[in-house]
Amino acid sequence: MRREIRPSVRILWSESNPQFARAIDSLFADEGFNTRHHAANCDEIERILRQSAPDLLILDVMTDGGEAFEMMRDIRNGRLSDDPFMTIIATSWDAQQPVIDHIYDCGADDAFIKPAPARKLTERIFTLAQDKRQFVVTANYIGPDRRREGNRTQQEESIRLPVPSTLRARAEGRASDGPMIEAQRSATMAQINEQRLQRGSLAISNAVNIFLPVCVAGRADLDAIQAMGDAIQIAGDLRERATAGGYGHMLELCDAFIRICGEMRRIARSPNPGGHDPKNLKLVKSLGDALTIGFNPRHTNSDIAGEIGQQVSRYQSTRPPPRTGY
Repeated sequence: MRREIRPSVRILWSESNPQFARAIDSLFADEGFNTRHHAANCDEIERILRQSAPDLLILDVMTDGGEAFEMMRDIRNGRLSDDPFMTIIATSWDAQQPVIDHIYDCGADDAFIKPAPARKLTERIFTLAQDKRQFVVTANYIGPDRRREGNRTQQEESIRLPVPSTLRARAEGRASDGPMIEAQRSATMAQINEQRLQRGSLAISNAVNIFLPVCVAGRADLDAIQAMGDAIQIAGDLRERATAGGYGHMLELCDAFIRICGEMRRIARSPNPGGHDPKNLKLVKSLGDALTIGFNPRHTNSDIAGEIGQQVSRYQSTRPPPRTGY
């Protein structure tokens, strides 16, 4: 990134360690990143993000006790900023693998593990300014594709989406604001929304196929309870996206599924996991199928059945022994 461009790069950053914060601020000043703002907490970050999106967000994941994780998810889901594709570097003083995995699961472009030298941070910035990963969309993830080239199926390749990056645009001397990039964002978000509706509805049918036999048998199974919770969460996300995607007619189906699945989950967690209403056992399957067909209008029933079958097979091949309990 040419030095004369750096003053225009908008950086919003947080750092919980005062000494390291001073080192970063001094580094940014030396490197010519003059348009920067250090936020003290997540409330300040959220307020700024709702007003204007930065080109780069550097987020200490322990800001306000870890609220930054959910903030990254909200950004990628378009709930917190008008630019869900902004470059995000998440920083952490905890190098444990579960923490790093969680950072990437929330949609960060990169993880910066401290106490690495502060100057290494600028090297990451320069790299990300040149290389913006394509995004992938699943039922529970929107963000940069972290998979290696050889680990993608042909279908997965087809749903990788190039996304606009204002950081890259500035590094290349192109316009990073205005109607053109706003149109690119809107078009990409429409694609992501469509993919999320399709992948999410397939995941709901997959979840129903996992938990329904357990409920019919009246067993207590923690994996089935988890699948119900996942299905409810996904259905809520589908409901949020339905109207914007042109599926307003699906809202009542989403509400009915959430209500019935919630009732079944409550019973499954009770001391009497076999006390399900027989009508709910029949209706939850019909509603799951209706959501899948309704949100995948361009797919045949055989295509949908094949995709759900593959998901169930993958689940069964990797599933550990059932966990029981309430």
